[in-house]
Amino acid sequence: MTAFARFGALTVLAAAALCVPAVPVAAPPPPLPVDEAFALRASWIDGSVQLRVEVAPGHYLYADRFEATWAGKPWPALQRSLTAGGKPKQDPHFGLVRVYDAPVEAKARVAPADAQSPAAFSIVFQGCSEVAGICYPPAERKFALTAGGRDQLPSNRETQSLKDLFRKQVSQ
Repeated sequence: MTAFARFGALTVLAAAALCVPAVPVAAPPPPLPVDEAFALRASWIDGSVQLRVEVAPGHYLYADRFEATWAGKPWPALQRSLTAGGKPKQDPHFGLVRVYDAPVEAKARVAPADAQSPAAFSIVFQGCSEVAGICYPPAERKFALTAGGRDQLPSNRETQSLKDLFRKQVSQ
């Protein structure tokens, strides 16, 4: 076979390859609102507060990104309980970190001097969605717990989706 014939055969093969339809790549689903990705509930029973965070499938929370406050002051007992667990994960942004990809439960006693009902405490947290390929900005959720209250929701939940939050503004 001559060089010209080989070149012609390669040209035909290359053209045929270009005519093969591309395999469509599915776009990732839109991200869940933060309160659907990470649903928080708190209970105040027998002088202790129990916090539960549900983690949606395909999502994870950074264990070291929790901050807890009681009546506006740092609450180290609950914060230690939240940051003590998790499993190692090689994160593309932060390297080796500890994360929760399953429900998280933390419990801490309330000092008798602070046990006024209702009482305000807040949690700051941050997580990511592997499904949507995004990391959520840090979020703060506030609770106004009453003594004996069970499964109370944060007072400042958001129902707006991240897609809506990042919608282009007129000035952009």
